[in-house]
Amino acid sequence: MRLLATIVLCLAACGPSKPDLSADEATCIVRAVRLLESKVELNDCVQKADWPKVIRDLKPESVCRRGSGFDIQVWSRFVEAKGYLVPAEYSLVHGSLYWYSIKG
Repeated sequence: MRLLATIVLCLAACGPSKPDLSADEATCIVRAVRLLESKVELNDCVQKADWPKVIRDLKPESVCRRGSGFDIQVWSRFVEAKGYLVPAEYSLVHGSLYWYSIKG
């Protein structure tokens, strides 16, 4: 029983931790995603062959365009996932209310 509990805990703790990216690296990723916006329909995923190098270097499982922005998923298991989100363009209206713009 202890062995099973240890295995379950190990599986739950697996997956990559948040990476330490520089500001320049993050900016390059955002720029690459912005270039994809006009090429990918909402709720579609980008084919691996179309991933810019800076995104390929992240070794993602998938790159998909959602209503909230681009999801660069680098790890998933069952109902868990980890990755990057490049949000749609938002501007603050007031408090916790934002205006967004989705192009495509």
